[in-house]
Amino acid sequence: MTRSPSYGRVIVWFRRALRTDDNPALWHAVQDAASVVPLVCLSESPTYLQVTPRRQFTRDAIVGLDRSLRGAGTQLHVRMGSPESQLPAAVHAYGAEAVYAVALTDPASLERDARIERALRSIGVPFLRFPERVLRGAYDVMTGSKTPFRVYTPYKNAWMNGADDI
Repeated sequence: MTRSPSYGRVIVWFRRALRTDDNPALWHAVQDAASVVPLVCLSESPTYLQVTPRRQFTRDAIVGLDRSLRGAGTQLHVRMGSPESQLPAAVHAYGAEAVYAVALTDPASLERDARIERALRSIGVPFLRFPERVLRGAYDVMTGSKTPFRVYTPYKNAWMNGADDI
């Protein structure tokens, strides 16, 4: 029995998980939608034109992602500007009914995602984030006072002491 798609079209917003293999957002989008629009938002800031090892690595990863997507019969769509403005614009441009992404857990990303979620919700579009497959999540190993570790060795020791429950 074949399952009918939940959505006609879903945007998969690629940010740090710039890969097609083992990408939970992409996998769920392919399962849930009749068509998928792979999308990346790039900053227009002039500082991003400067070549640094990290930026070159990211550029190479984006090229590799597009190559992989083209091998699967699609391509990476690139939008210039902030995700806060570009994702709602892309929803309208592509007729998307949802936006999927791999979940990020750092404070700045969480704040940005909350703004994006509000903007998309205001136009009736859900923003779904899917966790990476990791041995321990971002908040699984905490100090005794339930705050994140600030020093590596105590974190490592706490992580290792709980390794038997993996």
